[in-house]
Amino acid sequence: LNNDTQVTPGWLSNLVKVIESQADIGITGSKLIYPDGRLQEAGGMIFNDASGWNYGRLQEPTDPRYNQNREVDYCSGASLMIRKTLWNQLDGFDMRYAPAYYEDTDLCFAARQAGYKVFYCHDSEVIHHEGITAGTDIQSGYKAYQAINRKKFQAKWWNVLSSHPPPPPQSSPDAAAFRFMTATHFRIPENKILATHFLAQGWAANFWSYLNINKVDQEIELIQSMGFNTVILLIPWIGFQTKVDPITYYQDYFTLFQQLLDKLQQHNLQVILRLGYSHDNGPDSEPEGFLRQIVIGADPLMLKAWCDYLDRLWDIAQRYSNLLGGFITWEDFFFMDLTHTPPETRLLFATRTGYQRYLEEHYTLEEISDRYQHSFEAYTDIPIPAFKSRAIHLFCAFWDQILIETIFQASKKHFPPLTMEVRTDCDYQEDSTICHHDTFDLTQDTYLTTIYYAPAWGAPNDGRLESAENVLKRMQFMFDHLRTQTNNALFIDQFNFIDNTPGFEHNTSILPEQIPQFLAGVAPILQSQTIGYGLWTLHDVRANALKNGLFERDYPIWEIDNGEIVLDAATQKKAALLDSRGILSQLLAWCVGIPYVKEMPFQLDFKVKSVPGSKTTAQIAIAVVCDDELIYQNTVSWQIKNDWQDIHLENIPFYLGHTLKIENQGTPVLLSDLYLYQVWQENGVIDAQGKPKSFYKHLVSLNQQLSHQKRPQLKSVFQQ
Repeated sequence: LNNDTQVTPGWLSNLVKVIESQADIGITGSKLIYPDGRLQEAGGMIFNDASGWNYGRLQEPTDPRYNQNREVDYCSGASLMIRKTLWNQLDGFDMRYAPAYYEDTDLCFAARQAGYKVFYCHDSEVIHHEGITAGTDIQSGYKAYQAINRKKFQAKWWNVLSSHPPPPPQSSPDAAAFRFMTATHFRIPENKILATHFLAQGWAANFWSYLNINKVDQEIELIQSMGFNTVILLIPWIGFQTKVDPITYYQDYFTLFQQLLDKLQQHNLQVILRLGYSHDNGPDSEPEGFLRQIVIGADPLMLKAWCDYLDRLWDIAQRYSNLLGGFITWEDFFFMDLTHTPPETRLLFATRTGYQRYLEEHYTLEEISDRYQHSFEAYTDIPIPAFKSRAIHLFCAFWDQILIETIFQASKKHFPPLTMEVRTDCDYQEDSTICHHDTFDLTQDTYLTTIYYAPAWGAPNDGRLESAENVLKRMQFMFDHLRTQTNNALFIDQFNFIDNTPGFEHNTSILPEQIPQFLAGVAPILQSQTIGYGLWTLHDVRANALKNGLFERDYPIWEIDNGEIVLDAATQKKAALLDSRGILSQLLAWCVGIPYVKEMPFQLDFKVKSVPGSKTTAQIAIAVVCDDELIYQNTVSWQIKNDWQDIHLENIPFYLGHTLKIENQGTPVLLSDLYLYQVWQENGVIDAQGKPKSFYKHLVSLNQQLSHQKRPQLKSVFQQ
């Protein structure tokens, strides 16, 4: 510890905590801060010419980049801790550097050569009055040894330095600072993450089923034109992995995954992956997503299949330099849905989820009986508690432990740059609530937490509309509360400032005419509290129940009589070519991710195109059949043109177990782009007609504000 330093509370205990966290950490060093509050050093970098930089010099110490423990080239000897055994093994400082400079850097290199790591400790803060001991003139006094010892250091370590990056501008200081973490931590970029989920021609539940890789460039260019620099891809467990025993994959999705990553890298867009998304209306998968994810903590076979899925994705994703990382979310492992099921189901899954075993490890039967207000003679008699009941807190504690200690920690071993979206909402227990604060920090080596946002966040949610001013005040209050629970960097993966999801009509929303004011006022909050945000969707999308409605995938779902799947060369998309009396049909046996409203009729959209040489008019019949009973029938006629034409039908009765049939009653015809839905999900900034909404320009302005708040260029300590 230098004699020109002032320590702050916790500086020493936090250094000890880091060095004791891993047996192979030999050295750790503090965050150094100038007396005026600016950052002096958040770990040091050494380039291949032996020049050194203090990462973050003159920046804001609270910046998320500087508030995560990480492996570094060296830590300044102004405040440095080394294991005594290692110090003795290395015989202390190399005296060739006497009286000063490069001795601390050399010590760190020697520790690494001996098989140890050097770690920066972000929450050990030390104020350093730089220059008081050695002065600032590099031509005289102690400071002159800086240049002299650099040459000695370069001569000693030339072989190791050859693997280091070149000094700026040939390399990025951020990339150099985080080069040890590239494959093991979610990468926090220099600028704000401005993201949108990429849904292309589909929507969340059938994105991969509907993806035409030849038609995504226009969407990518639109995303970039709006100021976004990142896309979030939903990677469902089902669909990609169709069976867990034996483990079976649908290879077409993996091929598309690589092709899409190639496209995004070519366009210089960063990528974040949401892993384990629980919905995919694609190839048949068993068991379905929810039944996999609620038993993963207690079923070794299921956990093995999950980890194999992550291994397969990481093997591909790690090759792409534009990958920031991935995240899982509590939403895809939402055990609380089980509290709404009948008693016999809650008892069954109390065993299958591992809940009964958890209770046996943590509570006596007397304690559990008291909390349930029901006497139990055996742990096998205890069901998952009912929604809002007195024992909900027991199930919440179990769920939190499974999420972090089993699912998240296991997942990071197979997809290292991983974080998690935590549940900021609380769950009801009679007249009180149970919150999930213990999950917010995730694990000791995870420095980024993802969250979701909606105006309902912390609101009464009584169906009322609120002003932008009130919503912004509550948003700031909620971030202030989050900061009492975690110091992790925060990323909003779903920035849902508008939402019309069926079943959540009671949620508080912003007055529609005040959304522009909200977007104008939210920039300072996002700038100060987050590393960025992601939209759920750029466009309003149809909550589509059909599978493979673009005919891009090869799994069996459509039945075609007197027809075939062909490629329309003019538009580079596939279509069903129906001859006269040709029939195209699909049975909706099961569909996930669709918020069905049972009595609400469906709408049907599709495109038609007649083949060359056809008559002047064409006609098809639309029918809905259930158990051979005709439920609905309609006939559509149109004047033949040389291009694709849009057809839209409404008031179609449809539900699970029904079959949609389309019969050609005239000249041969091409059909494509089929969508069957009840509602449009209106989370986007572009409406159902493809037109910008009234607040479109305000969102673009928000992106411009956040992207223009760049951090100053770092300077070398040897250029001061």
